[in-house]
Amino acid sequence: RRGSFPREFEVCFSMNPGEISPIIPSLYGFHLFKVIEKTPGRTLDLTEVSNRISLQLKQETREQYMKTLLQELRNQAKITIDSQVLARISL
Repeated sequence: RRGSFPREFEVCFSMNPGEISPIIPSLYGFHLFKVIEKTPGRTLDLTEVSNRISLQLKQETREQYMKTLLQELRNQAKITIDSQVLARISL
């Protein structure tokens, strides 16, 4: 699915069945791709994607909640540095 892979791998979508890509470097190593077959894209109906949509919304809500909670905790935190204790710590 286009857009769900690292940008370096997008070359695969412009290849035809049977073609082999050049060597593609990425953060994950070096890659070669061979296109076996292509299936045309299609529009999915709501029943096919409703679970995926629900999970995505729950994840986004959870992430936003955690982000807000973390910011609130940072705002409430009272941090003091004890220079004498810090000086005694040897790394």
